[in-house]
Amino acid sequence: MPRGPKVKKWIYLLDNVEAIGYPYPDPEYGFSGDSFQLWVNYASQNSTSNYRHLAVYLRGSHGYIQCETYVDGPTNNRAMINRVEPWPIPPHQGQKPIGEPFSVVDPNTGIRRNLRTGDKVRLKGRWVVEHHHWRDEYFTADGPAFVGYNFVEFHPFDWHNIELVVAPPPTGTWVETVSVAAPLFETVMPDTYPELQLYIAPDGDPRGKQFHDTVKANAFIPAPTLPAGHPPRADLVRCDERVIVNTTGLPKEQVRDLRVVDDGIHVRATVSVPLTQWAGTVKIPDFNEPACGSGAFQARYSVWWHEIPPYVPPKVLRLSVDPTPTPSNNRPVTVTVRAIDAQSGALVNGTVTVRNPGQPSATFATNTPFDFRFRRGYDPETDTFTYPYGSVKAPGYPARSIPFDFRP
Repeated sequence: MPRGPKVKKWIYLLDNVEAIGYPYPDPEYGFSGDSFQLWVNYASQNSTSNYRHLAVYLRGSHGYIQCETYVDGPTNNRAMINRVEPWPIPPHQGQKPIGEPFSVVDPNTGIRRNLRTGDKVRLKGRWVVEHHHWRDEYFTADGPAFVGYNFVEFHPFDWHNIELVVAPPPTGTWVETVSVAAPLFETVMPDTYPELQLYIAPDGDPRGKQFHDTVKANAFIPAPTLPAGHPPRADLVRCDERVIVNTTGLPKEQVRDLRVVDDGIHVRATVSVPLTQWAGTVKIPDFNEPACGSGAFQARYSVWWHEIPPYVPPKVLRLSVDPTPTPSNNRPVTVTVRAIDAQSGALVNGTVTVRNPGQPSATFATNTPFDFRFRRGYDPETDTFTYPYGSVKAPGYPARSIPFDFRP
């Protein structure tokens, strides 16, 4: 059973780390206590978190960052954390009073209101790993040993300056910060509390090795949203990179990859640290790397438009059907659905989809004759007829319904 090195309540990772996410209230105090959780593992069709790596490497975090305001301990007590760094707000002023609601400000208007569930917010804090309140305990097979999962915190965090995430105007600038640090250790052995030991899984453990000597961030930082009809263009995207921390020993070009795309930039940053010591038969990195001034990268990126891309009128299909009117008497008929560009009059290659009521659809090519049996349907309850219908799709054009004119 590989026992790792002894650790204090917190491991220091990096300061002034930014995250964007969704706050979840404390079960007891709501948003009026000392803390809340920030959900950073979200992903959808239109929005994927640039900050999920801050939490997901530690399974005990469950995709959240625990955000706490109290300053006394993680900033000034060497018995509790492996690096003591002063916090800009003194300990007697740093903790938010219990009962005072967290507030959030709209950066565009300066208007401040109480924080609430569903807000998308931006905040900064000291990124640390918490060991004394382990989660999701389990017994290992190699011992057995009682093991708990660590989780990440922003502790403390700048609770005075929580901002709503609002889109800048097209002529504005979008700004985000990418922060990465390594290594990250996932598990502790609670039986040695309060001076805990990290648990290092043996080779072949089904849960993995329980530490990460390489940590990666993958961020997409968008240019401001453009007005309708102004398609984005990579050649008009501008960006600025300001490296705040680079203690990897490598030039930034070997730490991060930056790629400009049509609507913003992609940044992929990777920090790796060497395996320098043994835990039983497993070679591990030193968890003190970030605290000792190595194993971290942080850069701030600003993205804007050099100029607003020119207006491009939307493409529109113009459709016609031959023959018109079209028979719908369930007899074979040869039909051509003609598609042209509404502005240039040029023929457009696309896909014709037609369907009789209650029947599977059939597909054909535009501007090409095809044979089909059009058949109308009848609803005896309403004494009404339903007619065949169809649409045309072509690359670069919105789909359009076919203007059939059916006759018996």
